[in-house]
Parts: sequence; C-alpha cells; structure tokens
Amino acid sequence: EYDCFLANLNRLLSALSIRSCEIARALSYDASYISRILAGQRRPADIPQFISCLSRLVARRCLDRGNAALAAGVMGVHPSELLGEEAGSAVISSWLSGIPAPRKIPAGRLRPQTPISALRSA
Repeated sequence: EYDCFLANLNRLLSALSIRSCEIARALSYDASYISRILAGQRRPADIPQFISCLSRLVARRCLDRGNAALAAGVMGVHPSELLGEEAGSAVISSWLSGIPAPRKIPAGRLRPQTPISALRSA
C-alpha cells in the first residue's frame, strides 16, 4: 500500500515538475527528509497528514499554473474534478491514499438511464 502511494506520488510530482525542495519549503520540512521520503528511505511520521498537506500543494499547483489536465491525466480523472483547491485537494488525497473518490460526472457526459421495465424484460 505504501509502495503504491510512493509510486503514485512520484509520478504526479514528476509530471507537474514539483521538486523536493519546493515540497520542503511549502510543508516546512527539511529538504533532505523529503528527498528520503520520495526515495522510499523514510516514511512520514503521520502519513495521512503528510498526504493532506501534499494534496493541497498539488491542488494549488494545478490552479496556479493550469496543470489540472496534466495531473488529471496521471490520476485518471477528469480535469474538472481538480478545479478548486478544496475539491482538487480531496480528489488528489483520495488518489494518493488509494481510496476511490466519489466521481463527479462532467456535464455532457451523462449516459441515459435504462428504464427498469426494460431490465425486467431482458
């Protein structure tokens, strides 16, 4: 589970060109500690808190630099799910944690519902 988190995190950070020194600065951690975490040599003491802080940083990066489509491609979500720091952070946090986030279907992508009567006759 942690290995999956680490692989996802490194893929996302690489795609968005977020360096360990930027994470360290934003989260008030020592840069070498962040580097060791990203290399898999250390684990954060409080993983959920670490994921939450990282998610906010990534969500801000998606908004500030227009990287929502890039991050969405890595994560396999629609870019509209990453718009807004709070909503984007929740989706990123869920993805990093390996917890499926509730999916918001973008307008125009709704599929027509099959009537119950048609299901019964099949």
